[in-house]
Amino acid sequence: MAATPVMQLPVISECAAESCAYNHDHTCHAVAITVGDLSSPVCDTFMSADLEGGEPSVTGRVGACKMADCRHNTALECHAPSITVGNEHEQVDCLTYARALRDARSARRVRRRPRARPRTALTVGLTSGAAAPGSPTPANGRSSPAGVSGGTPTASVGVRERGHPHDGSSVNGTQ
Repeated sequence: MAATPVMQLPVISECAAESCAYNHDHTCHAVAITVGDLSSPVCDTFMSADLEGGEPSVTGRVGACKMADCRHNTALECHAPSITVGNEHEQVDCLTYARALRDARSARRVRRRPRARPRTALTVGLTSGAAAPGSPTPANGRSSPAGVSGGTPTASVGVRERGHPHDGSSVNGTQ
């Protein structure tokens, strides 16, 4: 997409932020403002000061808009015919901001969270137990694991299911 020529940037038709250095008689005189901080349509150019800013012969325009979810926004550029700036929620916002509605095709492309699946843990440990019938008893008097002679422990590998790691539960109700 080609850059928007400066003369086609959306004009700020009214600015009600009377304490802004760029506002004179409800007209913004900043050459170009920036809208948005990724979470709200705040006027990033707003400056509360006793100074007078801007160019008196210029009516302000929107130079950039960070509100990617606005229906007037394409590639972080505002394409509204004009905007109004004013006080909302104790800050100076673009009052023209409107969240874009998703069409059916883009709604299908939304990634859904996968369903929670039981997690498995690999456990490795030494086994011990009674000697199998007919296997010799080691010299230390301990019984050997089933099927092992000489009293040498064998490693066993097991898999157990567990639930969510933060709640201590398990899938089958045991811990």
